Amino acid sequence: MEKVDEYGVEGTLDSKMDDEIILEVDHLKKYYGLISKKTVLSDISFKVPKGKCVSIIGKNGEGKSTIIKIVCGIIPMSSGKIHIKGRFSYVPEVSTSFKHLSAIDNLKYYHDVSETGTELSYFLNKFNLNDSKKPVKGFSKGMKRKVDLVRAIATDSDLLIMDEPFDGLDPAMSMELIEIIKEQTGKGMSVLLTSHDMSYIEKISDYVYFLSKGQLKKIEGWNKGFIITIQGATDKIGSLFDSALIIDQKEGIVKLKCEKSNINDVMKIIIANNFKILEQEFSNLESIFLQEVKNE
Repeated sequence: MEKVDEYGVEGTLDSKMDDEIILEVDHLKKYYGLISKKTVLSDISFKVPKGKCVSIIGKNGEGKSTIIKIVCGIIPMSSGKIHIKGRFSYVPEVSTSFKHLSAIDNLKYYHDVSETGTELSYFLNKFNLNDSKKPVKGFSKGMKRKVDLVRAIATDSDLLIMDEPFDGLDPAMSMELIEIIKEQTGKGMSVLLTSHDMSYIEKISDYVYFLSKGQLKKIEGWNKGFIITIQGATDKIGSLFDSALIIDQKEGIVKLKCEKSNINDVMKIIIANNFKILEQEFSNLESIFLQEVKNE
């Protein structure tokens, strides 16, 4: 990759790369140490399609930020391939704004106002930064975050990469960011982000991956199903539920996940086999995340 500036890198254009894929990470590995190697990322592969938002979730210290930094070329990978089609902009977890400059002057440093003035003003209004003429060093964490977001989003990039973008933002501004992300993906920009805010991720993500122990797992059906816990199940339960997925099973208690369209069929089987329903909940991202952590 050729480095263009701190926030934009010209990616490699692969002739074999799908026109609709903006970022492709292929068998990425990262370890530290020469003799006693500590593996942080083990065989990570995923794609970010054009106009889609891909989110990576996981516990603290699992390596989410490491993936982001490797994709951005900030730290080297141990092995693997990364292909980026076009340009990307980057919002780091920790603000890198010039502390002695105002928000406006920070943005002018990175943007040609004569070319992006109208769009820059639009985002300044959205993030309530128009009147911020004092130095960034006096800003709160949330205000610094907004400067970083405007700096990255206002660029004409194909891919927006954000590390914990909601960190420091109040709920109202977080919802504003969600609307902006939807607006940008609607225009064809692709988004890759990490976050611990499950409720926000649910509102913007097209694909969600769970990172644990160096492995990346795609979460299926996180936004369209139910989780039902039943008691009295037998060893043959797997053959009973064609329209449900068994996600946990022990000591006669089974946890099922099924789509909304199949809930009636699943309930009929539960009643017919005299299984006792212990718990029933909508399959949201937070519940799936907690289950994944439990299964580690």
